[in-house]
Amino acid sequence: ELSEPKYMANSNNFIFCPINRNYDESFVRSLLHSPALYDYLLNNELMLFIKRGLPYDGGCENIIVLDNNIKKSEYNYMIQNAKAVLLPYSEEFKYRCSGIFFECVSSNTPIVSSDIPAFRIYEGLTNLLFFTDVTSLIADLNSINEQKLKQNDTEAFMPDSYWRKLLESISIVSLK
Repeated sequence: ELSEPKYMANSNNFIFCPINRNYDESFVRSLLHSPALYDYLLNNELMLFIKRGLPYDGGCENIIVLDNNIKKSEYNYMIQNAKAVLLPYSEEFKYRCSGIFFECVSSNTPIVSSDIPAFRIYEGLTNLLFFTDVTSLIADLNSINEQKLKQNDTEAFMPDSYWRKLLESISIVSLK
């Protein structure tokens, strides 16, 4: 179920950052307090929706802070209609799994992620771009606006073939 949140005021030109943990606080603070990001958002009439709890003290009318408990139908709307979803996870994210990432893959929503090894394995399979600072974040957002998006390779995420190979290898070993 999808429902457009009232706070969006019919703005379909937005980025969504739905994370509220597993981020590098100083890095995210520097992004969210960057005059270059503010200018980019304002000049491109682009809204950035972030969850409460991220290190942001105000300063840009195009950054909107949301409660952490977003209605599921509104959350789904934002994931499926965002120009991009911003995932600024920290290096410590390592071997965790991001449900947000897979929701974006399923919706074919572009993802702009911090450049960490945990996401590099998905490069080329999805609409995934990496950033290391505000300059590369802005370049990624420009790239999303200018390029046609490819369809995500969701078959690569289906576990069937992996289980089949595993079960076949177990069968071969047990027959010997």
